[in-house]
Amino acid sequence: MLRGTRETTQTQHDNTWQRLCEYLGLSEYEAKVYVTLIETGYANARTLSAKSGVPRTKVYSVLKKLIDINLVVEIPEEPRRFPPVSPETALKTYLKSYQNMAENLVSIVSSLDDTFKKTKKEEKLQKGELWVIIGRQQILKKIHEMLSKAKQSVDLVTNENGWCFFIRSSTSFLMSWESGQ
Repeated sequence: MLRGTRETTQTQHDNTWQRLCEYLGLSEYEAKVYVTLIETGYANARTLSAKSGVPRTKVYSVLKKLIDINLVVEIPEEPRRFPPVSPETALKTYLKSYQNMAENLVSIVSSLDDTFKKTKKEEKLQKGELWVIIGRQQILKKIHEMLSKAKQSVDLVTNENGWCFFIRSSTSFLMSWESGQ
């Protein structure tokens, strides 16, 4: 039973330092030393190395970094001891920063969503059809059919020659159509 508890504690320990690396940008060694200090209360470099698994040659540089970012304090006695700053105090700045980022992200998402909804209201999606018509008579027939059925508008895509042809062939139809309304 004791072995299972120790393995569970080790898994939680590993998970905690990994998340500290991810969330706070700490190195693996920095996170392991900080978590070990939280679990032991305070320790000297030799004890930290043994309990955290961080090589003894790296412990002092890791501790210096943790002191610089206010996660650890140094007690200047022999041997030097290093108590952790309480997580609530030490991580308050990080929490506030994440809260501000989350609030800013909510504001950005809301603004983007408003713009998206406004754009969707202004944008009237039109369903169109495309025909490929070959032959003068077939083209004239389709033009007359489209113009006679049009309720609001007709959109044509053509080249300059096609436009001239359309104007010449549709003028009489348009005149008769306007007089019929």
